[in-house]
Amino acid sequence: MGSYSLRNPQDTKASYDDVKSNCYWSTNDSATTYRRGTLTITRLDLTAGIISGTFDFTLYKPGCNSIRVTDGRFDYQL
Repeated sequence: MGSYSLRNPQDTKASYDDVKSNCYWSTNDSATTYRRGTLTITRLDLTAGIISGTFDFTLYKPGCNSIRVTDGRFDYQL
């Protein structure tokens, strides 16, 4: 459990695809010039096979608007 930075594209990934504007932002896309964010694991229950947490991130690349995702959450059955 803990918080992890989404700044390093080799270790983490956050992305967003807007089909209306034909823009795709990703932390591992070299055209995305600004990437900041955090992923926080709030629950890791290996017995029940559940991982849960929250996330937020901001992505920017030239020619597209900035994308800011706040108060994201996830629950995943392992």
